[in-house]
Amino acid sequence: MTERYVLTAAHRMLCRKHLPMQAFRPTTTAFVSVILLVTGLWSCAEDDWLGIGRNPEPPRPTGQHNRAADGLAEFAGETTTESGRPIVVQGVRFQVLRVRAPAGTFSRSEKIWNALNEDVLPMDRRALLVKNGLRVAAASQDVWPQVKAVLDSESVEVFTDQRAVHDGYPLPLLINTQPLEQTLFMIRPDDTMAGARFPQSTMGLRLAYSVPLDAPQSIRLEIMPEVRLPSHRPAPTVSEFGWTEHHTVEQSRPLWELACEVTAGPDQFVVVGPSPSAGTPHLAGTLLLFEQIQGREYESICFITPTLLRVGAGDTTSGP
Repeated sequence: MTERYVLTAAHRMLCRKHLPMQAFRPTTTAFVSVILLVTGLWSCAEDDWLGIGRNPEPPRPTGQHNRAADGLAEFAGETTTESGRPIVVQGVRFQVLRVRAPAGTFSRSEKIWNALNEDVLPMDRRALLVKNGLRVAAASQDVWPQVKAVLDSESVEVFTDQRAVHDGYPLPLLINTQPLEQTLFMIRPDDTMAGARFPQSTMGLRLAYSVPLDAPQSIRLEIMPEVRLPSHRPAPTVSEFGWTEHHTVEQSRPLWELACEVTAGPDQFVVVGPSPSAGTPHLAGTLLLFEQIQGREYESICFITPTLLRVGAGDTTSGP
């Protein structure tokens, strides 16, 4: 399923086009990898995605899960400050800290993960992510000094980003920004494997968000990896009103099968990092979090701190 963004200065509209992935039941990942790469199977053009088997049913867009249970759907004052003044959700700000280190620093060490809470996900979802090279956890701000101490003891590079969103649509975060010819293998919940080749693509995370009305100080995040395809700008056409400029179309293939949902409180941050399976060629976690620089392999871990932007509420963010 491809999410297409039509971008203008005033709005962003979301539409979908199906990009299926081929499915089969492998004997071993390594054997299948060799066979497919040697024979050239799964090679397909951008507009001719071949596929067989089942395709995922995507979750409904943010704000449409259940309007009665989605605090961002109405942008209404659902809580009040201590003084009794209503506070209104204006949007969400995401602070993203990406830390890059030599391969194995996070995927083959528990130093970071011991301080984090991975029980925010069901056991079966955690196991599925691990098979695909990913781990997701959450933690409160009071454990950040412990996490920072571990990072300070390693040879790491730090990259920061901050985004504020106000429209309720998912936020794309590019992690691996170098366009590459990528072949992706994905292990599905029923232990079948799906795969496809994505020419000149990049990898990132998609963050869908909502505010649960039973916990209006928290943010419900739906996190999923996605493959982003080259954007294109259609040629202008002539209408009865003259020349019509068509907006740039952004294409992507969200990996709905690997989506996970985490509810972060006002003093919490969320972590997305590599599992011990990361580094295996063509897995989602490898394509997302691994990169090679001057012949050396590196991996990344991402710390995401969401903050509700409200009228009448102060900003007390103090995490990563």
